[in-house]
This record gives sequence, structure tokens and C-alpha cells, in this order.
Amino acid sequence: MTNNKIRRDVLKLLGLGGVGLSLDLLIPRIARAQDGQFDVSYLWTPNKEDAEEYMFQVGRCLGSNVRRDLRLVRGNSGNLGIIYDRNGDRDSTISVSARHSDLLTSCDLDEASFVEDTGYEELYHISFGVGPNLSVQKENFRTIARVLGEGIAKDLVIAETASGNYALIYERYGDRDSGLESASRLSKLLRNSSLEASIIRAGNNNVIFNDQGLLNEKDEEDRARNPVVPPAPKSDSNQKPKPSPTNPPKSTTPSTGNAELEAIVDAYVKGRKNDGYISGSCTTAWSVYDFSTGEKLVSINEDVPMQCASMMKPFVALAFFHQVDHAGYTYGPKSQEHMYKSLVNSNNDSTTWLMNQIGSPAKIQKILQDNYGDIFQQTSIVETIPSNGQTYRNMASAHDYSRFLYQLYYNKLPHSSEIRRLMALGGKRIITRAPAIPKDQGIVCYNKTGTTGLVIGDMGIIVPKDENGVKRPYIMVGIVQRGSKSGSFSTWNANAGNTVGGVSSKVYRHMDAKYDLRG
Repeated sequence: MTNNKIRRDVLKLLGLGGVGLSLDLLIPRIARAQDGQFDVSYLWTPNKEDAEEYMFQVGRCLGSNVRRDLRLVRGNSGNLGIIYDRNGDRDSTISVSARHSDLLTSCDLDEASFVEDTGYEELYHISFGVGPNLSVQKENFRTIARVLGEGIAKDLVIAETASGNYALIYERYGDRDSGLESASRLSKLLRNSSLEASIIRAGNNNVIFNDQGLLNEKDEEDRARNPVVPPAPKSDSNQKPKPSPTNPPKSTTPSTGNAELEAIVDAYVKGRKNDGYISGSCTTAWSVYDFSTGEKLVSINEDVPMQCASMMKPFVALAFFHQVDHAGYTYGPKSQEHMYKSLVNSNNDSTTWLMNQIGSPAKIQKILQDNYGDIFQQTSIVETIPSNGQTYRNMASAHDYSRFLYQLYYNKLPHSSEIRRLMALGGKRIITRAPAIPKDQGIVCYNKTGTTGLVIGDMGIIVPKDENGVKRPYIMVGIVQRGSKSGSFSTWNANAGNTVGGVSSKVYRHMDAKYDLRG
């Protein structure tokens, strides 16, 4: 039980509901830490992916004023921690942590606590400069990627600062001294350019551009030279009956299935349940489609409607772009900003703004059904996403995501290239949580994650290349849904997220054996 919960329970028993009351009146002085500076703490974990993903969730819930002061730190035990670096006195930090706890629990996240500002060290990235011109920073990004190679480029980002400038950052999460050494070494490698390296505190960056953006630009250039043509689809005579609905509609992506891969995925998920990583009562859904052969490789619970969470945000983007093409909407600076925040930062307020421009959830549902009904066969958009992220009524199936991604890849949807561009920039559970997928081989991924206290998912297109440089794209959709919230959100997020990533690893190994992928 956290200090904040104890504190709130004691205050409640005493009839003192305010968070500003000093605990000096309630807790013996011997229990007090020595006078010093205190920070708010949200998570300690040995896993960097867990920390990064949870820091994103905390920042989204608590807002930009807190997000810019979130820090990833390393404790004496080697674990990573998420800290709100406020350097306040004890009593005010207790009040802040209690207030944050109320907000976090409303977002399905874990309560905050307070910690003395000692026993851990700040982590640092490498900075290659800050400036107001995004196009200049993109050019600098390309220069660094060319000179320093893919090993650096995969962790290179352009982030928007609190002042509205753009920082070019190599995310390395190291201590200050090693950061200074790395900055000196990298500056020497860049001596023939105008760029120099320095250090910058690791924080919750609002990423504007990363290696996926660069890879997407190259992919779009290649598409312009060589338009992507669907292969002749395989017969779907071997498609298995689906558990729901009773008479499943015809698929846009024909399915032949792959019994061996499906058995591997099914056994892996059952193993995760048996080992207690996810509850045995969890419902999962999986869909994998190979663009090179036109084969559906995995179809497990594919037509069962499940909670969307943020995975419905690309559907909102499609409805908006449909209105741009057919109803005179303008995709101007304001709508571009909200589209970016919705698809890249998964900002709920921006998604709601887009939905309100269209009219209502019912209007979005009608646009999708009337114009793209062959895709959205089990989708039901009935509510906006509240700012706290708790939305359980919007539904879609793994098959709907697969059909959407299929059409997106082949430019069959309004403004497909813009939706792909933005989907390339967001978080990538199907990549970062998949140990088998190499992170430095230039694999582009177009995806959207979804995260609530009840559902963890990701849906995307992964585009590796074989040893001859031929693209071997495939769709990977994974959803884990539980019936009720119990226990720590961070534990649920990590275990369910790793389940999705584990299946993604199994699929990648299958594709590697099939095509001899690079790396």
C-alpha cells in the first residue's frame, strides 16, 4: 500500500479529506525522512520498454506541464524509475503525489508516491542542438544517420521542447560522465559537419520525428517509383469458421491460414496464461497476413468484437479524411496538429477534437459503414475518448484492423500516405516488445497501439526486407482483453504487452524462415 493511500485512508477516518494537511500531526516524528528535497515517483522496473511505455501513459494522463518534467532515472539497484523532478519539500510533495494519484487512478494507472531526491541518478541523452526550424533539424537528422550509421539512427529523434523549439536527440539513457565521453567522441566523428554533440537530461520527449519517419520517407519515395501492386490472392477455401458472428462476412484479405504458425501462437498464449502472466479468463485475438503471398497466416478469434481503446484513432482519421475529400473539410495547420497528436502522441483530447469536427461518434460510424462497410464489419464507434483514457464501449475486431491495414498499404483509402506517415511515428509494441525483431535493420512499421485497464493491443504493418532487399510486409494484430481491472496497472501493461510482443516474435521468426530476412 502506498504512502498516499495510507494518508488518504487516515484522513478519511479523521474526516479530513483535504490533501494539504501535514502528516506531522498524524505520523510520529521518528518516521520522517531528514529534511531535504523530494520528488514524485511513479514506477520502478528493470525493463526499459516498461519504463518508457509507462512514462508515456503517465505524461498523457497528467498533462504537458508535468510531462515535460518527468525523468527516467536509475536507482542504486539498477532499476529504472519514473520521477517528477520537482525538488520540493516533503509536505508539498506529499500533496502533489496524492493529487497525482487521484488523476492516475482515474486513468487506470497506479498511484504515485513520494521519494527523497537521493539514491538514484539522472540519465542523459546526447543532444545535437536545439532550434526553431524543423526542416533544418530533419536535414541534421539525415546527416547524422548517414555519418554515424543505423546503430545511432534507430535511437535518434527530433523532440519538441517546452519552448516550442526542436531538439535533435540521441536517446541513450546513460549517466552524465559516460554521456560527456560519448558526446566528445561523436563530435569528433562529426567534425566535417557543422554539428556538435552535448548532453541533455532524459525526459518524456514529445517526439516529432524519428528513424521510422526517415524510413517512411524512403518507403514513400520507393512507392512513387514502383507502385505497390497486390499479388494474386490465394484461394480462401481453407478459411476456418470464425467464432463470431455466426455467418462471418467475406474478407478483404483472403485467408488460407497456416496451421503450424497458428498452433505456435495458440500454444504460446496458453503458456502465458498457465504461467500466470495473463489471466486464464483473458480473451485474445490475433491476425497475421502476408502481403507477398496474399495468405492469412493466423486467424484466432479474428471476428470477435473487442474493445478498441486507442486503436480506433486511425478510423477517426479515415473518417476525417473522407470528409476532406467529399465534404469540403480543410486539412489545415490546426487539423494537422490535432491529427499528429492523435495518431503519434495518442492524445485523447485531439482525437475528441477531430471527432467533434466530423460531428459525433454516430456520424463517424455512419461514414465508415456507408463508404467502407467491407472493412468495418464488426466495428462500432459509439463514444468519444475521455481525457482520462477510459473508453470501453467502442468495439472492433482484429479482422477489421487487418482489412483496414490491407487497404491502407495499397493506397485504397483517402490520404493513405499521410495516415501511414503518422502511424510510422508512434509507439511500437509489436516491435519494441518483440525480442526476435532486430532493432537496427531499418524495419519500417505502421501501427497504432491501444492501452486501458482492460485491453492491451497493437495493430500494424511490419515491413522487413529479405537478403536481396525485397520488401516482405505483413500485418500483425494482437489484442489481450480482460474482464475486470485487478492488481497493478503497470504489471498488467507489462505482462499483456509482452504477450503481444512475444506473439510478434513468433510471427517474425516464421517470416524469417520463409524469406531469409535481413538480420
